[in-house]
Amino acid sequence: MKKIKTIEVPAKKSYTKKVEIFVCDICGKESKDRKKFLVCSSCGRLVCRYYSASAKCSNFDPYECGDYPDRFCSICWQLKFKKYKKEKDIVEENYNNSIEELEAKIRKESLAKKSVKDL
Repeated sequence: MKKIKTIEVPAKKSYTKKVEIFVCDICGKESKDRKKFLVCSSCGRLVCRYYSASAKCSNFDPYECGDYPDRFCSICWQLKFKKYKKEKDIVEENYNNSIEELEAKIRKESLAKKSVKDL
C-alpha cells in the first residue's frame, strides 16, 4: 500500500561565503582553478593559460626552444615580437659588434705580451 503523508522539513539558514576566484586580465574569464591561468613573463598580468579561437590571451616566446618557454599576455607579445622587434634587433646587433670589438682588442693585446709579468 502506498500512502502520502505531509511532514514538516526544517529550513536551513542561508549564508554567504567568500570564494577566491581568478580573473583573466585580458578577456575577463573567471575560474576557481588557478591552474587555468598563468602570469605574463613581462608585465605580471594574470592571463588564460589555454586559449580558444575567440580569445587568445597568452602566447609563447617564439625564439625560446626549451621545454618551458616564457609565456606573455597578448599585449606584451604584440609589443615585444611585433612593434619593437626591429628596434630590439638593432640593439642586439650593436651589442654583438661591441663584444666582437672587445674580443679583438683582447686578442691583439694578448699577442703583444710575452708573459704574465708584462701585464
